[in-house]
Amino acid sequence: MTAAVRAWIRLARASNVPSVWTNVLAGAVLGSAPGAAWAPPGAILSVLVGATLIYTGGMMLNDVVDVDADRADGLSDRPLVAGALDPVRARAVAIAAIVLGSLAAALAGPGAWPWALGLGGAVVLYDLMPRRSGAARIVMGGCRAMLVLLAGAATGGTAASPALLGWALLVGGYTWQVTGLAQREHAAAGGRGARRAALLPLWLLAGGALPGPAPGPAAIACALAMTLVLHVTAARLRAVHHARPIHVMTMIAVFSLGDAWMLLRFGAWAEGAAAIACFGAMRLLHRRIPGS
Repeated sequence: MTAAVRAWIRLARASNVPSVWTNVLAGAVLGSAPGAAWAPPGAILSVLVGATLIYTGGMMLNDVVDVDADRADGLSDRPLVAGALDPVRARAVAIAAIVLGSLAAALAGPGAWPWALGLGGAVVLYDLMPRRSGAARIVMGGCRAMLVLLAGAATGGTAASPALLGWALLVGGYTWQVTGLAQREHAAAGGRGARRAALLPLWLLAGGALPGPAPGPAAIACALAMTLVLHVTAARLRAVHHARPIHVMTMIAVFSLGDAWMLLRFGAWAEGAAAIACFGAMRLLHRRIPGS
């Protein structure tokens, strides 16, 4: 792998992409039309491709916009700060990825296009907002929520579905809290950051209260594993007094465990197993490709 390819992969935060895929799987299962055996494969593929392009494009554009601030913070490992990539070219690639991703996701089905265009627009809005602002955290939470709703809409569901809407809101809330910690990963956060991290499992565990089947043993085991990972992360964060990139990457990987917990609860065994595998894949990828 050439240095340029590695730089593009790093810029796109490619190691985090499996969390996007599991959000799509969870939305597809929760939003599947009643009585349908499974969501249309073409629709799911369109959303997966579109969401991947939107996410990676958004990550690239974020670094382009923040290059001067990252340089001031001494983040010399970032490809643009290190001079490994041209910011002008990176901006063009990022915008193209977001536009193409929005179009690909919009083609997933009649109900998908408003969410696809809204997601693409929200990602750009987040990238252009001031760093570390409370409003930016809300927008980022909305992006993850819209991703779940986009997948549900593509499979014939509607935002009025209690399970789909509820999970989208919980994923959005979890994202809101993780984004707050990520915004301070290079600044002291003290005990407040650790307390926030300790409360993170509540957002995803609340999925058990959504309408649907009672959680079985596999779903409960997944929820316990998710809680344990986040509590260990909170304990480590408390010990160092601020959220380091490795802590943020763990929190991002837990998106997939949260999705697995809901997928297993609703009897989607293959999809739940795939989500657990995505969690493991992210943990391995983060060792080589930083996701924060």
